[in-house]
Formats: sequence, C-alpha cells, structure tokens
Amino acid sequence: MKFPLLVATVLLVAPPTFASPALAQKAGDMHIDVDTELRVNCNRPLSAQDFPVRIRGKNTIAADGSAAARWQITSVFTQDLNFSGKLGGHPVPIPGGQAQLRVSGRNGLLLTTTSPQHITYARVTIRGQSCQVRFDAKLKPGFKEYTLWSGSRFYYCDRPRVVQTTCRIY
Repeated sequence: MKFPLLVATVLLVAPPTFASPALAQKAGDMHIDVDTELRVNCNRPLSAQDFPVRIRGKNTIAADGSAAARWQITSVFTQDLNFSGKLGGHPVPIPGGQAQLRVSGRNGLLLTTTSPQHITYARVTIRGQSCQVRFDAKLKPGFKEYTLWSGSRFYYCDRPRVVQTTCRIY
C-alpha cells in the first residue's frame, strides 16, 4: 500500500503538468523555497493511518508574469515533479483529474487540482521578504471522501492534514 499511497498523495497535492520549468536566476525574478509535511489517512481499498508525505518545492515568479516550480515529493520513494504556468493559463489533464498552476496576483502562485470528488489548492503568498504556504482541500457537493489516484486505481481517504510548513524567499 505504501507506494500507491505515495503516488496518490503526490497527485492530490502536486500533480505534474508535463512542462519543464526554467529556474535560472534572472533580474526581477522572485524565488521561493517551500517545505511542507503532510499526513494522510486512507480507508479503502487498503487502510493506512498518518502516512507521512514531505513536499520540498523551488518556485520562481518571473518578471514577465510566468511561474515555474520544481517539487520533490518524498515518502517511501522520492519523485520530482515540474510545473509551469502563466497568468490566465488553462488546466491540463492529469491521471485522475486536471491541474492548473497560475500566478496569483503580483505576489503568489496557486496550484489547483481537480478530481472527480474534490478540489485541492496549494497557495504560496509573498508579503515583503516573507512568504506563507497554505494547502486546502474541499469536497465537491454530495461526496464524503477524498479520492487519491495511484496511477492504476482510486483510494478513498480522509482530508490530508498539514503538519508543518516553512517558506523562504531569495
């Protein structure tokens, strides 16, 4: 169960968009490092309680309004995911749903994933020389469980819990 849960959690929190971001330093770019630890409880088809997942992200907001992110998801295994987006970008299909990475205002990134039963948001907001990361997951009307896609099947879980989050701007 551990490997499918890892992949499923990755797709819930940070699904890939099939583009490779350029994270090189350029004048006017803002770089944001994020480190988040989550816990997940799944009920079926197999049970797992307080399964740990760590997300380390390197994010860039470019002066032209584009954004790029490279996230490393660690649990039983480690997986690197790449994202890119621009203000007004369209959602892209992913296994089990769709994902969209957008620049949010002039000072943030917003990753939205949509599955058949819920919507998940990961928002990075910058204020001065500090930043904040917030994860949120909301069930769609009529549903009681969050679905996690493992690449071959859905798992049915409680709402993911954020244990700890840090953020750094450079």
